[in-house]
Amino acid sequence: MKWQSAPAHLRRLIGVPAAGADVKWRALVIAIVGYAFFLRLIYSAQVELIPEEAYYWNYSRHLDFGYLDHPPLVAWLIRFGTTLFGNTEFGVRFGALCCGATSALYIFRLTRNLFGEPSALLALGMLQVLPFFFLSGMLMTPDAPLTAAWAASLYFLERALIGGRSRAWIGAGISAGIGLSSKYTIGLLGIAAFVFMLLDPPARRWLRR
Repeated sequence: MKWQSAPAHLRRLIGVPAAGADVKWRALVIAIVGYAFFLRLIYSAQVELIPEEAYYWNYSRHLDFGYLDHPPLVAWLIRFGTTLFGNTEFGVRFGALCCGATSALYIFRLTRNLFGEPSALLALGMLQVLPFFFLSGMLMTPDAPLTAAWAASLYFLERALIGGRSRAWIGAGISAGIGLSSKYTIGLLGIAAFVFMLLDPPARRWLRR
């Protein structure tokens, strides 16, 4: 890693761990991720649905392109899970587990691009213990696919606006579209990206393309 090439006295001054400590830190994060995923599996299979999950499960029994209060993706994910695992708690929540793993992947990659791998590992560990992210990767509500789509959109927007990769706009568009099929609040991310392009000179060139 880049900071490991710095002189030893500089690493101590800024609090950077030695190589051995880095291995222990990686092992700790992996243990936290594994333990959190194990807890999600146990909960998903053994604890009965909360009322909101039962409500969205009823969506999945009547597939459509939209419902009174939400877009359709939550229903499609539940139908996918129950097709594989039956009308069980785990079948209903299988999509949320997949969304949680997707969120973790893109948050890790985004943070690594911006701040390096040590910060990415810290972000990955925090993603497992902060209540909102832990629950959104376990409970099958529209917030589960929304969180995954939001994380993916941020990753691709960073690749486009900061990394300068034009093909990343395709990933950003697909991710935002998936997000809109989950919950319309992801539209706020589009506003934020537009404001960023107005304020950041290197990113402003995309407004002309």
